[in-house]
Amino acid sequence: MRKQAHELAGRIALAEKDFDKAIAELQQANQQDPQNLYRLSQAFEAKGDTAKAREFCTKAAEFNSLPQLNYAFVRMAARKMLPSKKA
Repeated sequence: MRKQAHELAGRIALAEKDFDKAIAELQQANQQDPQNLYRLSQAFEAKGDTAKAREFCTKAAEFNSLPQLNYAFVRMAARKMLPSKKA
């Protein structure tokens, strides 16, 4: 299966609340796409694995790529999921 097929299967599984399948599929999808990283964080959070959710949410929020409008929305959503950093 190609990475895009895994992404689609993961998105469908996430929408159907089949979080184990969503995680399995999204982990085989493009990990250089912050949207997939964010979807993984959502799936792990829904399963109650807050450590993994935070890990993937942080990766999505800190993903370094050329600015894109879609990425701006993902980054903003991922940062909202993370606890605020207070010094």
